Amino acid sequence: AGVVVSLGEGGEGRPVAAIEATGRFCALFHPLELKTELKCILARVGVLASRYGVPSRFDVRGDVAGLHVAKFAQFRNDDKFVCRADKDEAPRVHRKWNAVMFGQRGSRVYCRIYDKVLELSKDDEKRKEYLNVNQMESLPEVLTRVEFELRNEFFRETWNARCLDEVFNSLGELVSYLMHDWLRFCSSVDFNHTERAKTVSWWAWLKSKMVAAAGVIGERPKAETLPPDPSR
Repeated sequence: AGVVVSLGEGGEGRPVAAIEATGRFCALFHPLELKTELKCILARVGVLASRYGVPSRFDVRGDVAGLHVAKFAQFRNDDKFVCRADKDEAPRVHRKWNAVMFGQRGSRVYCRIYDKVLELSKDDEKRKEYLNVNQMESLPEVLTRVEFELRNEFFRETWNARCLDEVFNSLGELVSYLMHDWLRFCSSVDFNHTERAKTVSWWAWLKSKMVAAAGVIGERPKAETLPPDPSR
């Protein structure tokens, strides 16, 4: 079914349940339906959670036909992009995989943009499954995947989310943040004033499609306001 449930102990011996759902499972549901389904799966194995924590890993992805990954690589090579990855996480082009990567694998946010046709051509079972899930008879000649891999630290420290509901209830705003504030491709960039860089039309179009697919616009969770320290 593409779902794994693990039961164990957390800090101080507290019981913890973790659930892992693959992309092919998640693709079957609207985002809010997926959140409900994951909670139901835990309930069916006897887990009555008092709190659902933020994901340890969460992938946001979208596919675009007709726009080759070489276009992304060209803009990367010409420095026509704005990215919030750490300074030591230089974007890379991997020619063997036909991919462009921003950030580092395992960091808070990692983005990879790659040739989806090339990937599916190496695995006939995965290709058939992709066609079935997306109700397609055949793959387009050019198909590029844009994928953001988000880690627990991003949700807790950058996004201010404290629970699963706050993640799912702000998915549209989250995708908008990733594809504008964290990474965007631009017609030109003045690195002294990156906020002025104008997004190219094809990236703005893809962003609008992925925001719509998220299904929930919602607002970004607000950071907790701590009372002042009376000793200072």
